[in-house]
Amino acid sequence: SRVKDSVSTASALLYPAWSCHSPKAQPENCTLREAVAQVDVPCESLPAVCLSPSACRRHTLGTHPAEAWPSSLELFIRMTRSKADQFEEMLLRSLRLFWPAEAVRLLIVLDDESEADHEWGPELTRDLSSYGFASIRIAYEPPSDVYAYHGRDGHNRQQRSMFWADNFTSADYVGFLDTDTLFTTRVHPGDLFECGRPVVHGLMGKPQADFWAAAGNATAAAFGRPQVMRGMQYFPVIMQPKHLKLMRDHITENLVTENFDEAFRHIVSGRLTGSPYFSQFNMMATFIYYFHQCDYTFSLEELVPGYRETDEGHTTCLDDILDERNTFPRVKVAVHYRYITAPEPVETYLLEGYCRSEANLPSGDATFAARCSPFSPSTMQKALFDFEYHSWEWNSLCRRAQLKHYKALELSAREWPTGLVGEITSWAPLKVLR
Repeated sequence: SRVKDSVSTASALLYPAWSCHSPKAQPENCTLREAVAQVDVPCESLPAVCLSPSACRRHTLGTHPAEAWPSSLELFIRMTRSKADQFEEMLLRSLRLFWPAEAVRLLIVLDDESEADHEWGPELTRDLSSYGFASIRIAYEPPSDVYAYHGRDGHNRQQRSMFWADNFTSADYVGFLDTDTLFTTRVHPGDLFECGRPVVHGLMGKPQADFWAAAGNATAAAFGRPQVMRGMQYFPVIMQPKHLKLMRDHITENLVTENFDEAFRHIVSGRLTGSPYFSQFNMMATFIYYFHQCDYTFSLEELVPGYRETDEGHTTCLDDILDERNTFPRVKVAVHYRYITAPEPVETYLLEGYCRSEANLPSGDATFAARCSPFSPSTMQKALFDFEYHSWEWNSLCRRAQLKHYKALELSAREWPTGLVGEITSWAPLKVLR
């Protein structure tokens, strides 16, 4: 692997756009296979693996106790009133329990045309204000006809909103969350950032399913170069808002459209690849890797270690990209709850995360002690290394990453939210998560 040590500045486009991908100029005989062949960037032309500058690089990898919360990170949640129950049961409860309130800056975007959303907005602001969060902002987004394809209007609208998140925030960083995000451990800033750079978790190699194979093709078609990684692999997905505009501009230029919404229409309609499947997080991760790699830190894992077959739209340069310093396991502080195989009740994950995060458990409470006793430091917390039907637990270094995470938490002790700890004893069943 080629490794460089540098501080990144905004990158120019590295490779030319390919007219084969233009919905306007695309020749009738330009098939997906031919288009993908055109965007097969030579491995030696890839950006070199960019590590943290030597002045900041950690002697050991993983959660570092000295990492500080950034002064400006806003958590972006795109939802509607219909998702209120899911938001409150999963995301809000776990956010309150595991994030320090002073670090929680929420940006919730609702549907502007919805009377129910407008009625809910002030109520939501009032309820959230009682938790002591640093800031709460409610925004409303007007409807559009660019995402109304294949009965996926709601899904496509949510993804489009994330592409435009810089229209809603002036923060230095935006962290994307879904309403079914469930945090499973106390969050340390060193889990999310290294040397002040957001950590990007990426899944490499073999596509996990047909959806992800098609999504990779959409990324390749949109960017004019192969998809590097699957970015839908963790929460929160953190990005600099200014990079979102640059990404939209690149896609618009590559697809030779008048604006990004026209380009987005071609993506979601299936015009580019014959499939409507795509992933905004895959596109974000691939754009970051090609053009702004040194502004981020990467934690990369292979779905099938050693897999080197050729899949349309996906990079074949894994041996040039993967490096022992970007394949070290890092904990993932949240799971995508609705995409867990045979999930336990939400409360069970919250209980385990609390028990493992709190070194000084309440004394004299036999019931509470019994509930926490199965979660000893010598056992693995499965949720820290699982995401959407894939586990990284086969890597023996996961145990080390877990220990580093909890050691960092131990060195940065904080009080738990008033009221929540008292509820824990009435929560989860006595069952160990394995």
